Amino acid sequence: MKTGRGRRKARSTAAAAMIAAVLAGCESRAPQGDAGGESGPRVAEDWRLRDVSTSAETSLSAFRGKVVFLNVWATWCPPCVMEMPSIARLYERFRSDPNVAFLLVSVDDDSEKVRSFLEKNGYTMPTYLEVARSSAPAALQTRGIPATFILDGEGVIRRSKVGAMEWDSPAIIEQIERLSRSTGTKG
Repeated sequence: MKTGRGRRKARSTAAAAMIAAVLAGCESRAPQGDAGGESGPRVAEDWRLRDVSTSAETSLSAFRGKVVFLNVWATWCPPCVMEMPSIARLYERFRSDPNVAFLLVSVDDDSEKVRSFLEKNGYTMPTYLEVARSSAPAALQTRGIPATFILDGEGVIRRSKVGAMEWDSPAIIEQIERLSRSTGTKG
């Protein structure tokens, strides 16, 4: 039987583990890889996705020519849930910009669970599931979630982050606006 001190130590250890998980992100069933850095490789391979609301299939290549805010997440991941309001605010800010696309890709297996989560929280961002498991392009594979990538119109990763973040910060807004202006002048 644990003493009062032993129970406090156990609770303290559990609390520390929870904080570490929130700061680092959740372990994912997603493929292994690295998503660090401010600018990275071009995403060469395609990725088949299914809209959780309409079941319509699309692919990452359908968004070529646009700035893409791509977030890989899950309903069961506390850091993912924690950053979702900031993503929703960012989405609302850029919703009408024809040069910017948002893709939230859930690693959940159950589209109904994802739909329910979105509806319950009033989120309207375009949300997808993978059509086939382990099909994420190599440049987008990560060790954990949430994992977020901002791609320019050519598919080059301009920002990536594994772990939660406030995505509607002035620096992110400025970066997306700059990329959108650059993308808009090419077409």
